[in-house]
Amino acid sequence: MGYPDWERSRGGRERQGTETGRWDPRQERWIPQQRASERDDYGIEPFPARSDPRRPGQGRVLDHDDWVEDDADAEDDEPDQHSVYIRSFVATAGWYLIPLTAYAGWSFTLSSQPRPGCTNAFGLPCPAPRSESLSNLMNEVPEIAVAMAISIVIAMILGKVTTGWRPFAIGFASAVLGAGVATVAFAVLKTQINV
Repeated sequence: MGYPDWERSRGGRERQGTETGRWDPRQERWIPQQRASERDDYGIEPFPARSDPRRPGQGRVLDHDDWVEDDADAEDDEPDQHSVYIRSFVATAGWYLIPLTAYAGWSFTLSSQPRPGCTNAFGLPCPAPRSESLSNLMNEVPEIAVAMAISIVIAMILGKVTTGWRPFAIGFASAVLGAGVATVAFAVLKTQINV
């Protein structure tokens, strides 16, 4: 039966050498194994940098010092303040003009004939539903124009004091606020005039 090599330690006691292996119970002997390479299996290998022109940025680790952003591209990503104002004004007007156009379109689908048997307090026939709807719309146009003007002023203020809001959001917020202010203002004016 063969024994593994023993070597003397510093303290005078014997210890087993660096031989690796396993004990085989069937053969009742120590079976040496091939020594592993000196390379650490658990170590992290350096990443081999490669460049592939078809896939830029793939397989290449960039240090933060290597990353350079082109200033021209960075400026193109930020919208111009003038274009933000213009788009927010268009969005604000859109929140008024789209419902106004939808109402006018709906008015044209109504009948142009007066309802049969309908008369007003003076005994005259009622107006046709289409003409009544369009006349109501024309009577409200000045108030809608004032509300839209107030909303555009609010859009200017919101565009100046907010950062990161998109023109669509500015348009919606200013349309809601402007319509609310205009509604309150017209209600107060009507009560003052009727008194």
